[in-house]
Amino acid sequence: MTHPDERIRESLRDLIPGYQGPADPYTRVGVAIRRRRSRQRVLIAISTMSAVVAVLIAVPLVLRGRPGGDAPAGSGRRAGGEAGPGPVGSGQQVAAGTNPAGAWTVRAVRLSSGAHRCLYADDVVFQQAALCFDDWPAKGPVSWASVTAIRPEAPASAVFGVAATTIGSVIVVFSDGSQQTVPAVASPDEPDTRFFALVVNTPRLTVRNVTTLANDRTLVQLAVSRSATAACRPSRTDPCTRPTG
Repeated sequence: MTHPDERIRESLRDLIPGYQGPADPYTRVGVAIRRRRSRQRVLIAISTMSAVVAVLIAVPLVLRGRPGGDAPAGSGRRAGGEAGPGPVGSGQQVAAGTNPAGAWTVRAVRLSSGAHRCLYADDVVFQQAALCFDDWPAKGPVSWASVTAIRPEAPASAVFGVAATTIGSVIVVFSDGSQQTVPAVASPDEPDTRFFALVVNTPRLTVRNVTTLANDRTLVQLAVSRSATAACRPSRTDPCTRPTG
């Protein structure tokens, strides 16, 4: 059965050549719906891409702002607000051991252009302990210093030192008569220097003397009672400060 509107259109087409009836309203509505949906898909895609870009930008900012996010090891401040020595690289391990407070490690590092031949430790025993022997003459007599940056909860006395490349091991005699023998360790950053470090689990001991042995265990220096040079203590504001007095 033909709809009345269709018959009217056919009659008008016969009377008026080239007549085009009004567009089907259902067709117009369908086109409008498709266009609107297409625009919505484009807007959703743009919004999604903007959100992804915002997240990618925010993640590095959060990591940089988070304590320890990508800060170098050893950076930060000491307890009480005293400035530490600044960023510290991985360096060469010189000594490691355990204490009632936990494990400790001492590394040979270069802290700055004005502070080299440095020994550094920051762990459960040491509190950003750093000593540098930049004035020590290569091939000179053994040199050492007692470490004062030890945490109150760690019962320990510690010694950091340097020696010539001909030295294989070092014997340290403490004020209570006890002694320890430790190896003298080479570091790629300081080819003219050997480093040594030791920790004893008795607090407030001092060094009585130091004896050095060659790689074949022959005696090189016997019972040296005085360090060859004063060690410096680097900080953020001063690359290397030597103790006075």
